[in-house]
Amino acid sequence: MLHETLRQSFRVACAAAAFCTLIGTGCALFDIDADGVPTSIDNCPLMANASQEDSDGDGVGNVCDNCPDDPNEDQADPDADFIGSACDNCPDDFNPSQEDGDLDGFGAACDANDSNPIVH
Repeated sequence: MLHETLRQSFRVACAAAAFCTLIGTGCALFDIDADGVPTSIDNCPLMANASQEDSDGDGVGNVCDNCPDDPNEDQADPDADFIGSACDNCPDDFNPSQEDGDLDGFGAACDANDSNPIVH
């Protein structure tokens, strides 16, 4: 009887926690991407990244960070080119290739004179 009461307590505790499920007589943390890191603490919960590498320290794992070398906590990408605003050379213009013919740091998509590094 005591064992069943404890089991029921685990069921209630697991049901109350959105990140747990009942396994045998205890709770187990969910790991949606099956990388060995519980979803509740995974820095990229939908893509496997067991190392949890986060080069820029923004709390988003490199494998799902749209600017892995530049802090970009909100992962803003207003032009929807999969390059985050923090590292996009044309943050308001779609340019997934990040082409920059004159190497002035402004992408060809938003640089009216992409052959002259002085004129943008």
